[in-house]
Amino acid sequence: MNTQKITSIITIVLLCAVIAGGAYMFMNEQKVLVKGDDGDYFAFFLTTGQVYFGQLADANDTYQKIVNVHYLQAPVLEEGISLEDVTLIRLGNELHQPEDEIYLSKRQILLVQKLSEESRVLEAINTSATN
Repeated sequence: MNTQKITSIITIVLLCAVIAGGAYMFMNEQKVLVKGDDGDYFAFFLTTGQVYFGQLADANDTYQKIVNVHYLQAPVLEEGISLEDVTLIRLGNELHQPEDEIYLSKRQILLVQKLSEESRVLEAINTSATN
């Protein structure tokens, strides 16, 4: 082989290595699903139909950690359930007293929404925190 072919092959191999390395670094940087300021609350809608409200914490490739977690509890499905029948529960008040943090599988998270300042859920969270 001549020198020009060898140089071309080396250039192509190096270019492929740089592209692969860049893609790997980009994918590993995508650990957090959404970004928010400290104190922001989010709604996490799961593929199971559950909804959790909480603040972002650590994340890795597989899980998103949520702290200050709340969820909605409604009575057994009956006709005519109103919003007044739904209760906001803070994680940790259950019989088994779990810590107030959960790790959600990123594969199970369908949608994430930041709660607005006018959110009734955020208002209930803030009210319960002061009581």
